[in-house]
Amino acid sequence: MFELALNTHTIRHALTDTADAADVFKRVAAIGYQSVVLSALPGFEDAHLRRLLDDAELPVVNLHVPSHIVRNDPEQLLRRMNTFGCSLATYSWPADVDWLDVESIRRLIRDLRATSDILQSCGRSLAIRHHAFELARHGDATVLDHILEACPALLVEPSTYWLALCGCSTVRFLQRHANRVPILLLQDLRGNEHNQATFEDLGEGNLNFGPIIAAAREIGCRVLAVEKDEHLGDTLSSAHRSFQRLSDWTAA
Repeated sequence: MFELALNTHTIRHALTDTADAADVFKRVAAIGYQSVVLSALPGFEDAHLRRLLDDAELPVVNLHVPSHIVRNDPEQLLRRMNTFGCSLATYSWPADVDWLDVESIRRLIRDLRATSDILQSCGRSLAIRHHAFELARHGDATVLDHILEACPALLVEPSTYWLALCGCSTVRFLQRHANRVPILLLQDLRGNEHNQATFEDLGEGNLNFGPIIAAAREIGCRVLAVEKDEHLGDTLSSAHRSFQRLSDWTAA
């Protein structure tokens, strides 16, 4: 059985007012989500967020952490993981990497290896969430392949959106990294007349999630997380629609 989670980045526009956050989180739980992937929410203190999530009975299954903390302050990272009671954290955005500079990438690899080793020694895990940058080819492999090869303790949080956008098969990616994918980020996309991709609710884009979910189940991936980066309508309604479809797919 999969655990179905919602990335709070999806509903960030509904969480701008701390007074409304308690109701928003309870509505997320009422939709049926079992946990959240906690992305940055400016204006919230960690302890206050933990109380709100506890009241809504929404555990944090994964903590997305800013680059400077992952790379420079593993002790702070561990404290934040302790605050939220989670065993997995993710390096979610490469804010300080020059992907055209080999030395910059080597420094990133050094830092990710150091922090992932520290977390592993404490019974915790660090993952990397990729975008398009990491899927660029460098020699006979992608930059992400090189990162994972150099960092044995580092896990990966694949994104169906970015894999599809870069012409990669999510199914083959999951099979290739079978023992390193504790969580899969589900994002749908649709191409428009301007040859651009838009974020869509699950089931309303071009992706076929049946084989993807089957592959995730086969490799033992535990968590499926819903995320939609951009919205034209109500974010909670979007999260609800995606959950309903995902529930049907995972029950099949």
